[in-house]
Amino acid sequence: MVKVYIIDNGVNLGCFPLPYIAASLRVRDDGSIVPRQDELGNVSHGTVCAAVMGRINPEIELVDIAALDADGKAYIAKLSAALRWCDEEPARIIHMSLGTLDWRDLRELAEPIEALLEGGAMIIAAFHNTGLKSFPALMPGVFGVRADRGGYMDDGEYTIDLCDGMRAENCLVAHCGAVLELPSGRRVETAGANSYAAPVITAHIAKLLDSNPGLSFNDLLDQLMLRSSHHAFEAPKIIPYRMGAGIPGAKCPVAAFLYSAKEVFLMFSHRLRGDGYAVFSFSDFCDESGAEDIIPLQHYLSHGEIVCKGLTHTLEYIYRPDIVLLCMREERVCNGKVFEGIDALIMSDNGEYILRVEEYSHGDLSAESVITEMLEYFETGGASLDSVSQ
Repeated sequence: MVKVYIIDNGVNLGCFPLPYIAASLRVRDDGSIVPRQDELGNVSHGTVCAAVMGRINPEIELVDIAALDADGKAYIAKLSAALRWCDEEPARIIHMSLGTLDWRDLRELAEPIEALLEGGAMIIAAFHNTGLKSFPALMPGVFGVRADRGGYMDDGEYTIDLCDGMRAENCLVAHCGAVLELPSGRRVETAGANSYAAPVITAHIAKLLDSNPGLSFNDLLDQLMLRSSHHAFEAPKIIPYRMGAGIPGAKCPVAAFLYSAKEVFLMFSHRLRGDGYAVFSFSDFCDESGAEDIIPLQHYLSHGEIVCKGLTHTLEYIYRPDIVLLCMREERVCNGKVFEGIDALIMSDNGEYILRVEEYSHGDLSAESVITEMLEYFETGGASLDSVSQ
């Protein structure tokens, strides 16, 4: 029997019928893995995930690793520690109904996940329920899962529904229609949540590997495709940015710098951080800047795609910044104008800089003058437009 290592916030007895639990462990703050005391009767997120697996594959055997807090949140360091421990086991199937929207977390997750994949592990991860790009579900070699929210398939069925620019393994869609009943009679609904769709895929993968332990990743993906449902439907796509669906309108200022003004972009980023601002910088030119704290803009926008309000709303939703700075190609701007989602646009002309805010434009500025004008504008909440328009 192939074991499934479930990294979550703990699997507890006394709630629903569950598969056999071979071990219950938890990750301590220092990254060590120790035995975990069962929280009898506590309907945790991990418990529901395990119950969903057990309905589809009752023979499944679990190793429960609690790396998340009771409310479902985790430090990336604890998640990374759990993955490294799984690599040492070595684990063959790892289930994670969790993930992160923050691109920076990839730096800590990439190494242990790549080591596991190179060792032959199969990793299943749920996408974020907003439908935004999330990790590790989007990583190469990881089975990324989203839910069939339209009810096009029957309980326990799955299919592959391709999204633009994504690999087949990241495009699994599963239907979980389980209604789990507690001894008290209270019911727990699972339909529509990516977290509870992912265990459907994990249970099917465990069945396939039990029947044929020698399956490679490519063989397993082929088998999933072969056995998938062929119902006609449209599942919500995984997208880089959006508005609505729990993502509020942006409130923080956004400044965009064209490539010709990239030096001011770097100077302004450094100045704001030195002043204690939570500034998040995104650039089309990360390789040129050499700065580790700059996030690739290409993760959110395809080549030549124009910046829009949906993008800036999404960046604020994920990163909670005081200010967003963008350094981008000129084709991302319409005729050099300040546009929806951007408060200020900075460009360079023959060594001098131009600052545009709404309908106002101020040219022939030095780099230091641009920074001074920008600081005054943003610190006064946009009230100092007269100085910009002169």
